Amino acid sequence: MGGIECYEGNLATDTEKDKPAVDTLMSRCEAVARACDQQQLFDTDEIILSAGGSAIFDLVVPGLKISLERPVRGVLRSGCYITHDHGVYQRHLAKVQEREHLQESLQAALEVWTMVQSVPEPGLALLTCGKRDISYDLTTANLSQGTRA
Repeated sequence: MGGIECYEGNLATDTEKDKPAVDTLMSRCEAVARACDQQQLFDTDEIILSAGGSAIFDLVVPGLKISLERPVRGVLRSGCYITHDHGVYQRHLAKVQEREHLQESLQAALEVWTMVQSVPEPGLALLTCGKRDISYDLTTANLSQGTRA
């Protein structure tokens, strides 16, 4: 297999800037794929064009559908290794649902429960599970910086 891959996830802002930013990225990927194809750098029967990210995947899909000298397979790599930052993605996925006229989109596949070990002051709860145990959601990253939910 051979091809080109990119990651658009860092471009997601939940604003009108998302589409132009993704279009620019995917145009660059297409240009690179075309240049590689013209120079016969792909030594495969099928060329893979892949992008990954869960926040604005609907904007990426059209850029995965290009024609080259050989067949092109577009591969969308949504989601993280095991989980994703569902608190942050809820807002992004609401935009996907709006743009695509969907009733629902990606859903969290994992829910973690833990026990409250201590509540030393109002607004602060210490749990028996932490980021070494389960990593963290980006929305809780602010907690470690002194901001409390």
